[in-house]
Amino acid sequence: MKEHLPSIGMAILLALFILLCISPDSYTHDVFGRGDSAWYYLCGKSWMSGQTPYIDFSGTGGPLLWLIYGIGYLLCPHSYHGVFWLSVCFYAFTFYFTYRTAHLFLGRRLSWIATAMMALAYFNPLIHYEIRCEDYCLAPMVLSLYVVCKTFYNRHTSHLHLNNRALLLGASLGAIAMIRIDMAAVHIILPVTFLIYAWRRKHDFWRLLWLTLGGATLVAAPFIVWLAMDGALSAFVQEYVTYSREAGALSFRSWYVALPLFVVTVAGALLMRSHLIRWTYFPLVVSVWMFAACLFGGERAYHYVIASPLLVFLCISLLKLPPEPVRERMRRMSVALVGVLALVCVVLNYVMGYKGNLTFADDADKQAFYDIASTMSRIAHDTKTEHPGIVYFDVEDAYDVPSGAVAGCKYFGCRPAGQPQMLEEAKDACRDRQTDFVLTGDGGMHAFLDSCGYEIVAESKEKGTTLYMMATAER
Repeated sequence: MKEHLPSIGMAILLALFILLCISPDSYTHDVFGRGDSAWYYLCGKSWMSGQTPYIDFSGTGGPLLWLIYGIGYLLCPHSYHGVFWLSVCFYAFTFYFTYRTAHLFLGRRLSWIATAMMALAYFNPLIHYEIRCEDYCLAPMVLSLYVVCKTFYNRHTSHLHLNNRALLLGASLGAIAMIRIDMAAVHIILPVTFLIYAWRRKHDFWRLLWLTLGGATLVAAPFIVWLAMDGALSAFVQEYVTYSREAGALSFRSWYVALPLFVVTVAGALLMRSHLIRWTYFPLVVSVWMFAACLFGGERAYHYVIASPLLVFLCISLLKLPPEPVRERMRRMSVALVGVLALVCVVLNYVMGYKGNLTFADDADKQAFYDIASTMSRIAHDTKTEHPGIVYFDVEDAYDVPSGAVAGCKYFGCRPAGQPQMLEEAKDACRDRQTDFVLTGDGGMHAFLDSCGYEIVAESKEKGTTLYMMATAER
């Protein structure tokens, strides 16, 4: 353990520095200016406030994702700072096992340089802004990649090691499936290649297969049991499994980002072949599979974040290219190089991904956000409503955070151009006056909300957002 403590400490420092500077959840950023993370937080908060997943609220996230955001909410109920500290833990884990993977092929100091280079892959400003479900999937993904690489490229592998690794691969698969189920299709290639290895090396294939399935079950079973006890299992299958499968369609919308990433990743896999003595096509096969799997549901560029760990092969190959004298200088300067690479990562994210939501900034967007959010907080306080319900129509942001609002109906966030049944369910909640607040960015909804007995209490011309509340105290 003493041997690994410095590496663990370095991973924590690297994650803390980068996330403190660039994460929208950190102390350096304000609560507004969000997209999907606002939905995840609202789902986690609703769960922790007594609502039932997939019945009282729903979305594309899995129960483990909502548990993460729910714990973050409990740590800091009116900000994202609790989520920030959880993300630091997840990314410290990710960086540590990125280092361990690189260390299979490089010395200790060069491995840390490779890890710092990988920060540019994980926080690539072309495909990454806010901390999302893909970021939380990175930790089990990197662990699985390390486990498989160690199995393939380390000769000292006993039956006990294989048993433990099968369990870890299964647990990683289960964790990813409980965060976002379509990401499990991206990850599945790693346990499959591990089992192919076991088959070819005449290991006990069936035992390792059952251990892999057992690891996945150990992670998924507590959530399944809890949902069954709460009467939400069938809703879970319908909303999470079935709907996610129906929503997953082949998409080339982000080809302009995905194609260069694929080319660079494949180049790294091909370069890595010359440094491997066996299973030389493993990096290439995994790269092709993961990018192909990302095409299903890869409507947005950030879906490809989940494949970014494969760039470690490119980093390793590049660090093996210089002659030995140059590599020796790099070893002596490793700490400085890690710091410079981390700083470059931060600067690139500010130059290319800054959203204007720094804590100390004061602009029109911030004022427009708090004009609405503070009105909600005041009304909730005056009416002594601890957790008012909220429904969003064509709006994305964290207006509910200051007031503690929770989901006003199952499909609390919908777009008029989205799924018709979701829009109709949200409209029914307004007709029945089940929700306290309604936020809309669609002008066509105003007449409908007026007819349901809601009145305008705040409006932002800057953001084109209108806040409605019930015209009477009736619930």
